[in-house]
Amino acid sequence: MKSLFLKSSILFLLTLSFLFCFADKWQGDYDATDGLYKDGYYEEAKEKAKDLIDFTKDEFGVNSPEMGHAYKILGLIESRLGNFELSEESFKKGITSFENSGEKEKSNVAILKSNLGDLYYQNFFDENAQDYLEDAVKILENLNDGGKYNTNLEIPYYDLYSIYNDGAYFADAASTLKKLIDVEKKNYGKTDTIVGVDLRNLGWVYVMWGKYDDAATYMEEAIEIHEKNGGNENDLLGLAYNDYGVLFDYKQEYEKAIEEYKKAADIFKKSKNDKALGNTYNNIGLAYQKLFENTSAIEFYTKAYNIYKSIYGDDDENTQEVKKNLDSVK
Repeated sequence: MKSLFLKSSILFLLTLSFLFCFADKWQGDYDATDGLYKDGYYEEAKEKAKDLIDFTKDEFGVNSPEMGHAYKILGLIESRLGNFELSEESFKKGITSFENSGEKEKSNVAILKSNLGDLYYQNFFDENAQDYLEDAVKILENLNDGGKYNTNLEIPYYDLYSIYNDGAYFADAASTLKKLIDVEKKNYGKTDTIVGVDLRNLGWVYVMWGKYDDAATYMEEAIEIHEKNGGNENDLLGLAYNDYGVLFDYKQEYEKAIEEYKKAADIFKKSKNDKALGNTYNNIGLAYQKLFENTSAIEFYTKAYNIYKSIYGDDDENTQEVKKNLDSVK
């Protein structure tokens, strides 16, 4: 009896050691694949991922978390290579593997649904994207507790905001973007640059929604953040000033619009951002034209035209649009 127990113990230890060996080899192969992917060696990474999938099937089976991760990395690689259908197929297989691995893999199911939704969004399949992204958000939000906000919510929130906004579902766009900003504030701090960028985006949602007072609130908050993060040489601050000017333009407060546009132009001149500077000069010209101050309108239209002509050439639609504006006040 004692001898039989000893043999069983030895067999158990041997089996356990083999499992650890397989797990170590799998982790090493996964890390090597991931390293190639992150370094941009996508073809080499793809071959390693295929080998990883074959090994994972043999040692862990198709309904294992390891298989889900292997399909995930292959899906990411195929996406980088521009292979939409192969990426889609890998993500779907990964989702199935994680789903069949039990409740503990819910977070990974959500992450892969987010990856697949983002793939659809990037390739303009907005309806498919919305379905997967909303599923991902629902799972991840349910897993969030105790005030711990998951950074994995950032991509699905951003993509969903974009889909809702493009479809003119402004209430949904605003609600989703507010959730994203809340996650960003908790994870990166209330004055982080990315928070300022998305507050500016939120302001634009309210502009397009026709809720100008709300738009002003969020645009002003964005400006305050960008002023702290780089000051008067920060292109993001220039863009925020320009957008704030557009808001005043919509409100027909053209003097205030010009004031904000000129702040933006000063920044773009310092940063040598000629494309943004040309756009802002054109905006200033439009505002002066609406005030019937044609001499000033000609001055700024001419500046915009000369910049666009040097960047895009005479025949470009941007150049032609500014030339049309200039001709209208001569």
